[in-house]
Amino acid sequence: MKNVAIFCDIKDSFFLDYIDKLKKKLSKNYKLNFFNNYNHQKKNANIAFFIACRKKIKKNHIKKNKVNVVVHPSKLPIGKGSGAVSWTILEKKNIIWITLFKPDLINFDSGCIYMQDYFKLNGTELSNKIRAMQAKKIIEMICIFLKKYEKNKLLCLKQPKSK
Repeated sequence: MKNVAIFCDIKDSFFLDYIDKLKKKLSKNYKLNFFNNYNHQKKNANIAFFIACRKKIKKNHIKKNKVNVVVHPSKLPIGKGSGAVSWTILEKKNIIWITLFKPDLINFDSGCIYMQDYFKLNGTELSNKIRAMQAKKIIEMICIFLKKYEKNKLLCLKQPKSK
């Protein structure tokens, strides 16, 4: 059984409410370990997902896992940094992108992209609904990522240059 690590170091992150749903989806084929601190990971993982993390991932944390994936709520290379969903909404855009990418230890948000997808807002959603939609999309993308990983069909494409 493959070992999957999920990291979320933001103590009040919305995603914490969805960890059990993710565990339930993956429990049949994967052993899922959740961490709110990188230093708590004692055992190496086949795949580590970094969701809602503020602290920079260090080389010694990356080395613990065969594959490392950062989940970021924007269509990289556009929307680097924090608050991407809020900025998208403030810009009156109704498409919220999610990117799964390989962390680059030098230019963090610049690693190659495994996959990108989005969900649409109709403009009437409140924060809780937006977070639920975001969590649903993240869980869906993680499941797709794992299927591609199992079939050895993962591609990681270099990010295009920012405009």
